[in-house]
Amino acid sequence: MLNIFRQGKSAGNFQKVFGGRLCAFLAFYFVISPLAFSLFAHAAKIHPGAGSTSAAFLKVGVGARAAGMAGAYTALAGDPYAMYWNPAGLALIPERALSFAHNDYFSGMGQEYVSYAVPAAPALLADNSVKSRVAGLSLNYFHAGRDLERRSWVSEGINDITAAEGRFGAYDLALSFGYARNYTRALKAGAALKLIRQSIDMDTAYGAAADLGVLYDFMWRGRRFTAGAAARNIGPGIRFNERSYSLPLTFGAGLAHRLCSGGPLLSLEVTKPVDNYPSLALGAEQPLGGRLFVRGGYSYRQYGNESGGLSGLALGLGFVSGRFSFDYAMLPFGDLGNTHRLSAALRFLAPEAVESRSAAGPAAAPVTLASPRALALTLEQKPLTLSRSGVTYLVRAAVNPGPDGAYGSEGLRSLSFATASRGQARAEVNIYEGELPPALLEKLPAAPGRVLAWQVDITSGGTFRGEVKVEFEVASSKPEFYFLSGETWAQAVVTPEECGEIFCRYSVAAPVREYYAVVVRNFQP
Repeated sequence: MLNIFRQGKSAGNFQKVFGGRLCAFLAFYFVISPLAFSLFAHAAKIHPGAGSTSAAFLKVGVGARAAGMAGAYTALAGDPYAMYWNPAGLALIPERALSFAHNDYFSGMGQEYVSYAVPAAPALLADNSVKSRVAGLSLNYFHAGRDLERRSWVSEGINDITAAEGRFGAYDLALSFGYARNYTRALKAGAALKLIRQSIDMDTAYGAAADLGVLYDFMWRGRRFTAGAAARNIGPGIRFNERSYSLPLTFGAGLAHRLCSGGPLLSLEVTKPVDNYPSLALGAEQPLGGRLFVRGGYSYRQYGNESGGLSGLALGLGFVSGRFSFDYAMLPFGDLGNTHRLSAALRFLAPEAVESRSAAGPAAAPVTLASPRALALTLEQKPLTLSRSGVTYLVRAAVNPGPDGAYGSEGLRSLSFATASRGQARAEVNIYEGELPPALLEKLPAAPGRVLAWQVDITSGGTFRGEVKVEFEVASSKPEFYFLSGETWAQAVVTPEECGEIFCRYSVAAPVREYYAVVVRNFQP
């Protein structure tokens, strides 16, 4: 996340000039290539179990953003539509949010979807140490659009049917309750319970199902990825007219990654329903100017897409302004025509006192270091990206050098982190340098040669994103960096930056904690 500090000016200029074009080209290539292949693929093969499940409307995705990326959304779900795609994504919603979606389906059918997400009240839960808990409620309504003619079939002749005997309607309904939480900064899990009703003319059937999902953030070769997995429509089935029909159980797994800074967000997903062959979807989202987003994607099913032609292609647009967002998507279905999706979301601002979070807890912890010295800091705040949850800022607290412009001794040089908020970042950083109290010093692994310790108090006017980057200088070639996790010290990997005549500079990525320590075991740079 904070590798931006390691880039030189020449590398930054190169990325600024060529990075955007390269990212756009790669996104275009990987999204369009499957489409070109499908146009020459053989005719689609029908799965033996096609049409054998009930509640088929549960297979129709919701939300225009997800639709515009061809349904490659399991690893991206971080809005109220996560109730459908991956309930673990509810944990990414920082404040109350209300969303609406409309699907103008083919053959006069339509779909309406409304969802509401709210951070869960701590009083409802026994575990108050969890930093993020979000509950959600959604209603998925699928309807025929207009009344159908009722006719009877008679067996005396071939294809004999009666004259019109009136009209009837058909609709499907699913009411879902979801809950998600952050187990760690990287791992999120969630579940949703849905109540299902299907109505055709005078016949009505009921059922229940559950959805399960997880999200996991990880670093690979210095780049951040998000992996997601979900199982949707787990349940016993629905009984219609003395016969039971299984639910459309679907498994999905995806991977999301932003190709480069300011470049497209790519998402890859594999889906396997019980009544059809597996499908592969690839979607891309490119921001334009911070508020406008262009999306595209393609979904290809093994043995071909049933509707042929351009079916599987997805195109979309998105617009974000303050608390409001609007999305549109168009999906062709071959001879059946095109479908159009519209969705809108509204976020409700939380009280300012609730938004403020501290690395040391709800209130600043007292300074417990021996002989503490407050470091003079220069605080810099730089906007990085704009998303649905607000603006992500890069905050850097740099230690001021002495009057002569030099540091003159070992110590901390800077501390950097990212935070997301809906307005101007209001971060505050206080860092104290001193000696660890005996109770903490004794818990450091092995016998230290020399210890540099800092107590950090960070207050962010939003939500922390990822880890902090700590830069320090010591007169040693093998320093060890530790952070206090609970009652024990944990070690982080130290990365060498550069060495001067006396000091060597190092950097390390670590979780947001109150105490950091560097152990110096030899004094030769």
